[in-house]
Amino acid sequence: MNPQLQAIERVAAEIRGRADDHNRLDSAAGDGDLGVTLTLAAAAVIEILPGLEGRSPQEILQACGRAIARKAPSTSGTLLAARAGGPHRVSGQAALWVCCAICWRSRSLGM
Repeated sequence: MNPQLQAIERVAAEIRGRADDHNRLDSAAGDGDLGVTLTLAAAAVIEILPGLEGRSPQEILQACGRAIARKAPSTSGTLLAARAGGPHRVSGQAALWVCCAICWRSRSLGM
C-alpha cells in the first residue's frame, strides 16, 4: 500500500479507536453521536482503500468522500464527504486534515 493510503488507514484506525471519547465530547455540545458517525466514516474509508492503489491523491480523496457519503449519511458525515471531494468537490485534502485534527485534539485532551 502506498504511503498516502497508509496514512489514511492510520488516521481512520485512530478515529475508530476513539469512538467513545468522541461521543463523550460531542455530548457536551451536541447529541453525543459523533463517535458513531466517525466510526462509520472510518470503516467506509478503510473498506475501499485496497482498491485505490495507483490512483491520484485527488481520486483517492474523492473516492473516500463518496464512501463516507454512502455509509455515514449524517450531518457530520455529509460535511466530511463534501470536504473529501464529494458532490460539491470542495478541497480534496481537507477531509484528511479534519480527521488528523480530530485525532490530535483527542490526544491533546489526554484521550
